[in-house]
Amino acid sequence: IGRVEYYQKRHDFFLRQISCHPLIENLDIHILGDGPDLQKFQSLVGELGLTEQVTFHGWINDISGWYRQLDLIVMPSRFEGFPLVVLEAMYHGVPVVASDVDGMKEILPSQWRFSEGDGQMMIVGFADGPQGIRGFLIDLPHGYVAGQDIGGNPM
Repeated sequence: IGRVEYYQKRHDFFLRQISCHPLIENLDIHILGDGPDLQKFQSLVGELGLTEQVTFHGWINDISGWYRQLDLIVMPSRFEGFPLVVLEAMYHGVPVVASDVDGMKEILPSQWRFSEGDGQMMIVGFADGPQGIRGFLIDLPHGYVAGQDIGGNPM
C-alpha cells in the first residue's frame, strides 16, 4: 500500500524471496499504489512468472474498504519513519509483518518483525512456524492495540 519504490520499500526483495517458497501458489498479492519503480515491478512479476498471484490496483484514495479484505500486510522496508499503513492496519485488525526498523520497531510485537534484509525470517514471520504470525491469525482481536499482547494484556 502506497509508493512503489525499490530502495526504501523493497517490493522487489519481497517478491524475489516469496517467489521461491512453495507458499506462493496459495497467495494473492495485491499492490495498491504507484511510484517510480512501478513499471520495473510489473516487469519483475512477469519475469518471475507470478502474474496469476500479483494484482496491481494503482493509486486508491480511500483504502479503508481494502483492509477488510486483507489477511496480512508485509512491509520489508529498509527504513520507515512512522508508517501510517501500520496504524491503519492495526486499527482494522490486519496483522503486519515488517522489518525491524524505525517506527515499526516501536509499535509492532517482536513476533511480527524480522531483521531488515532477512528474507527467510520475513517468510517465517507469516508462513512457516509457530513463532511467526500464523498462530496469531486465528485469534487476532479486531483493532489490535500496540503495546498489548494478542490477549489484550500489556507487554
